[in-house]
Amino acid sequence: ASFAEALAHPDPLQRAGRVAAILAESGPDDLERLRGEIEAAPLLWGDLEYALFAGWWARFDPSAAISYCEDEVRTSHPRVIAEVLRMWGRTDPQAAIDSGWLVGRTLDAKGLNPDYLDPLVVGWFESRRPGLDEWIQTLDPASQ
Repeated sequence: ASFAEALAHPDPLQRAGRVAAILAESGPDDLERLRGEIEAAPLLWGDLEYALFAGWWARFDPSAAISYCEDEVRTSHPRVIAEVLRMWGRTDPQAAIDSGWLVGRTLDAKGLNPDYLDPLVVGWFESRRPGLDEWIQTLDPASQ
């Protein structure tokens, strides 16, 4: 089945499985085609397939993936953005920290955005990369 057909499957479990299988076999060269097909998909805001797509994209360009998620209505769901940050934490947590994406995004937000911090920490922990404990100790509890 094509990506578009997988995205249109009526059963949520089968749809997610088919989408995941296609993404697992896809690479960065497939991004534009897959993005066009997911944008045309009959999905709702924050559906699991968006999180699968965004997490797949984050494996090779997390900064572009999170920017896209924040700019697109149907991918701006916390579940989708969390998947990008979790993957970023798995692959390059320091780049995620340095990117500025963890900082609060609203006028009244101060310090780090906990909705963004949690998935990054989980991804970093899952990666078993060193430095997580030391980084957490540097955080100012008053800024959260």
